Amino acid sequence: MKKIIITLSVVWSLAANGQDFVVTLKNDTLRGQAKIMSYDLIDRIQINEMKKKSQFTAIQVRSAFISNQYYQPVRTENGYQMMRRIKPGFLGLYLARRSNSLSYEVQYLVKRDGSSIEVPNLSFKKTMSSFLKDCVIMNEKIENGELGRKNLDQIVTEYNLCLDNQAKSAVAAAPIALEDPRLVAIVALKGKLESSSLPAQKDALDILNDLREKVRTKQTVPNYLLESLKGLLKDTPDCQSELEKVLSTLKGP
Repeated sequence: MKKIIITLSVVWSLAANGQDFVVTLKNDTLRGQAKIMSYDLIDRIQINEMKKKSQFTAIQVRSAFISNQYYQPVRTENGYQMMRRIKPGFLGLYLARRSNSLSYEVQYLVKRDGSSIEVPNLSFKKTMSSFLKDCVIMNEKIENGELGRKNLDQIVTEYNLCLDNQAKSAVAAAPIALEDPRLVAIVALKGKLESSSLPAQKDALDILNDLREKVRTKQTVPNYLLESLKGLLKDTPDCQSELEKVLSTLKGP
């Protein structure tokens, strides 16, 4: 499933008020009292707004903030679940419920490209090495036992840093590629963001790094990443010029 990043400036302002809210795929923000209801294949979210009650499936929402906890829809082999986010990033750490349980205790690693795995108890090294194979340094630390199941927070942090460093090295090693107008636009917006105090700066930079890597490796750029970036920066007038260039060059004609 495509993971979509919520506009964090909205998230934080609402969270500061301690109010539940749900953000739909149409970027509508519904505020009130919300709860997650578990079904066999697809979780549902119900939110009461004053006298109005609305219900959505997990594939109809981008995210939810309930009882001071942030949730996102995640596709697994068993369907779609609303999982509690513990640590954000291109690779994020989440908690899911077990069947017939209300407790969030099953650990999942979820990548922003849609792939996810339940953190294994058995065959940890083999499973994790395969899932995080695009970072050689991480694989070495897992294989030699330096990082294990008890180090998930560190694994997430180091993996995200590894991808960021690899992306920077790739650009530095191939400066000619910056003649590509898409990369020029991405780098320009990235520079603007790095000197800003935007609350959602880190998430926006993560998306730009992801976009840069996809352009560099000639992968298809998914529209949800562009929409997520647009949502994060919609209330940032200083970045609109650079943002429009990124959107126009990546969306094409």
